[in-house]
Amino acid sequence: MQFDTGLLNQVVAEHIFRTGQVAVGEKFLIESQTPMAEKDKKQFEALNTILQERGFDVDSALSWTSQNQSKLAGIQSSVHFKLHKLKYLNLLKEAVRSEEHTSELQ
Repeated sequence: MQFDTGLLNQVVAEHIFRTGQVAVGEKFLIESQTPMAEKDKKQFEALNTILQERGFDVDSALSWTSQNQSKLAGIQSSVHFKLHKLKYLNLLKEAVRSEEHTSELQ
């Protein structure tokens, strides 16, 4: 079984930036020789700024992006989509934890 290490590195880098670890992400990109557009880095920084301002409440941040759609569209930001993705991943993580807890009780 073969997999694309470049794609894997890109996914790892995006995860690191998504969690707000910019310095770690930059170091990972350098060491793995993985390219990432400045535009993408800026979008992750914007995402983290919004989440910090909203107390890491994804629903509140989604509300903010909905209210500011025209501004975000003007800069071709995909932050609204990335927040939905983050919300989905959080729900998935909660479901896995719940399932693990349920199986431990049985």
